[in-house]
Amino acid sequence: MRTRRNRTRIALSLFVLAAGTLVSPARAQDSAVPVIPDLVESVTIIPPGQDGTMDLVQFAEFQAADSRPEHYDDQLEMYAGLVDDEDVTPEDLLTYYHTQQFGPEEIVEEYSPTEGVTVYRDALGVPHIYGDTIANTEFAVGYVTAQDRLFQADVFRHAALGTLASFVGPSFVEMDKAIRSEGYTEEELQKMLDALPKVFPQRGLGKSILDGLAAYTEGMNAYIDEVSADPTIAPAEYFATGNYPPEPWRAIDTAALGVLQLRIFGETAGAELRNGELFRELAQKLGPTIGGKVFNDLRRRNDPSAYTSIATENGRWPSQRLPRVNPKAIAIPDEPEQSEEPAARDPRVAINEGLARIGFPTLGSAASNALLVSGRRSTSGHPLQIGAPQVGYSVPQFFIDLDVHGGTPERRLDFRGAAVPGASLLAAVGRGIDYAWTLTTGMSDAVDVRAELLCNPDGSKPTVDSKHYVFRGKCRAMSTREETISWNMPPTALLDPATAQPPGSETITIDRTRHGPVFSRGTVRGKPVAWVRQRLFWQRELESFAAFTGWNSSSETKSMADFFRAADRMTVSFNVFYADAKNIGYHHIGEYPVRAAGVDPRLPTWGTGAWEWKGVWPFNRNPHVRNPKQGWLVNWNNKPAASWGNGDDTAWGDVQRVRLLAANMRERLAGGKKIDRADLVDVIRDAATRDMNAFRLLPQFLAPVKGAIAARPAPADRDQLAVAVGILEAWYGAGQHRADQDHDGNDDNGPATAIFDAWYDATVAKVFEDELGDAMGLVGVPRSDRPEFNNGSSYFADFGNYLANLLSRRPLARNYCDDMKTTAVREGCGAALLAALRSALDALTTEQETEDLSALTRPADMISFGAQGGGSVPDIPWQNRGTYNHIAEITGRRH
Repeated sequence: MRTRRNRTRIALSLFVLAAGTLVSPARAQDSAVPVIPDLVESVTIIPPGQDGTMDLVQFAEFQAADSRPEHYDDQLEMYAGLVDDEDVTPEDLLTYYHTQQFGPEEIVEEYSPTEGVTVYRDALGVPHIYGDTIANTEFAVGYVTAQDRLFQADVFRHAALGTLASFVGPSFVEMDKAIRSEGYTEEELQKMLDALPKVFPQRGLGKSILDGLAAYTEGMNAYIDEVSADPTIAPAEYFATGNYPPEPWRAIDTAALGVLQLRIFGETAGAELRNGELFRELAQKLGPTIGGKVFNDLRRRNDPSAYTSIATENGRWPSQRLPRVNPKAIAIPDEPEQSEEPAARDPRVAINEGLARIGFPTLGSAASNALLVSGRRSTSGHPLQIGAPQVGYSVPQFFIDLDVHGGTPERRLDFRGAAVPGASLLAAVGRGIDYAWTLTTGMSDAVDVRAELLCNPDGSKPTVDSKHYVFRGKCRAMSTREETISWNMPPTALLDPATAQPPGSETITIDRTRHGPVFSRGTVRGKPVAWVRQRLFWQRELESFAAFTGWNSSSETKSMADFFRAADRMTVSFNVFYADAKNIGYHHIGEYPVRAAGVDPRLPTWGTGAWEWKGVWPFNRNPHVRNPKQGWLVNWNNKPAASWGNGDDTAWGDVQRVRLLAANMRERLAGGKKIDRADLVDVIRDAATRDMNAFRLLPQFLAPVKGAIAARPAPADRDQLAVAVGILEAWYGAGQHRADQDHDGNDDNGPATAIFDAWYDATVAKVFEDELGDAMGLVGVPRSDRPEFNNGSSYFADFGNYLANLLSRRPLARNYCDDMKTTAVREGCGAALLAALRSALDALTTEQETEDLSALTRPADMISFGAQGGGSVPDIPWQNRGTYNHIAEITGRRH
């Protein structure tokens, strides 16, 4: 018998609030929670809180008194407080995290959304689900997801389907166009689902996935039915957007959301057109020979200075070694006739802009980290794991927390972890009975841009608008369809009639070739082309559901071998990490193409048929390690192993945040020392506020300045330079932290961070702008990836890599420190750094109106939680770590 979760509500209309008496929910009676083997000690955190829903009463209270529902933000302070600690102890773990054990520590609420399943809510509102069958269990998962995050899931499904403008207004029209162009029709999504039983016939796995999805959908709809019958429990945003009652949920909604989720985290390539534009600009500015060499400096195919998660003592994992590039394979774009920015022609820009506004992570924003320690290096003798996916900061948060148990011994789910509302039938990362796993974005290249040579079947001269293309000597027709993009006018638009846009629609045409969807058109050597992004995983993203099914199943994953066997089903690029009572392991997973000889994976390739993919790279030749010799692993979306090449949009290099984790691990394990979970948390806590560029570059920056200070005769500004050096050296020695532990709104190390930021920026400009000019924006990395330019995650890649290569005197195309405009003088890097520092200090003292460098200030870096709906939470101090975290110790085995 389904019962609605016990919540007191007050009847409301959209504009009129009626007073009533609030009654506190009764405490649930004692109940016998089923006992599940629990051989993992783990804590977790997902800020700001589990419950992302405000009904109309709660929204009115929020507006009037800044009050929020009980579990809306009750994990925010726990998460924020970690960086104020100086030494985390085992007793502190439950200060900054909460338990991730199976079952509730305290039962606050108990109910049964359908026969055969019981849900227990704990003190943080987390649902613990116990069912007799997988179908009943997945029904409950759908039901509790809708209870906690219905409007969020609704926004996500519309975003994934390219119908968000029809749901929340015309500002998402461009995103909808891009999603439709780059994605699938509903018919194609259904075919992808229908294919799963044929793709995974073993033990009925494919059918089991569909059955679970059907039950999950039914559970979502059970709660949607309740909301539709009782507006007082509906999220307030449904009324604000004019979408009450909610539309029923469908299996293809979850499928579309699954595709979007897998693309966002697993598709980190396809930037060949931008790279081609960079190559063109460099060749025009510097000449073909030097321009090509500079391009190689900026877009390295394999940078040996990059930190690798798999140490060379555990082997090398070379990716495909392509022979010399054949110029006939490469299609460098002509300069476009329009003066628009190149990025404006890529639909993924519109997708990212839209996703950022709804609290969904954006393509290419990889920021997750993972740490593993073997039993022989831990104080308890048990393996340890930190899983820390970085999925941005929003309210509600991108993830929800689920504890799920159900099924029979033959096919059973037992997991606790983080899942995405609307696609939460399985956890993306988390823990099982006696193992834990986590993911980071893999960053490897399974996407290529093709230049389709356009033609007309009647033999007439083609134009950039032609609908046919050449493949293997024949003029072939593109597939073409029309899509109608509609938008609504939310009731809230009436509050500002001057800017309100009436409902409307627009019809767009979407073209595809055999390689994929056309995303832009232009010319190559004057010949019209269509630019197409070819994905190896095209229409196969949903096969990855089988990997998650294996990881979440106690009947399918009983060993490390079982776990990585399931990992072979993943079709997009990830790093996956596993720990059980005896083992730790890592595999760089996903499918990658074997490319034709003569192509350059960084640049667009002709789609005429001569340069087609030659197969799929074998899974066992992807980088992997089991029980590494050093006894630990760290990853922060960095290079997996020596000799594994960079992708076309991957800037693995020397200056990358993973070095902070590695340095901390080496220090804590030096001399045979061992660590516990609290020590492992200290590793990420310390790294969370450190400036990676300063950690790697500051000593090299300071060397020529110290030389100038000691020179005879001394420079006129010797004293000012000496003060600057003293401030920066003290900051470096204290750990290069960027923090506001006294919470006064200013960086605690303001003089140092102000000086270093200005110096770094001035150095990048002085060293590289003369060679690159307007092409700086085409390089594919920001000048600086420091906190003020991000919201939480930082230091993945920026121009610091190029400075490191230059200052370390690695082989490069030229001495970038030598100013091309001063041909009579050859400048060195020492002179460039000194000039940049003087320029930075002059600008800072003028701007802040003080000659006292110790009085310089800098605002503290903060994290803002983007508001998806009507609610919001306060900013918190910046910290560079996962949004979700689990800190797990595997204490035993079930067999």
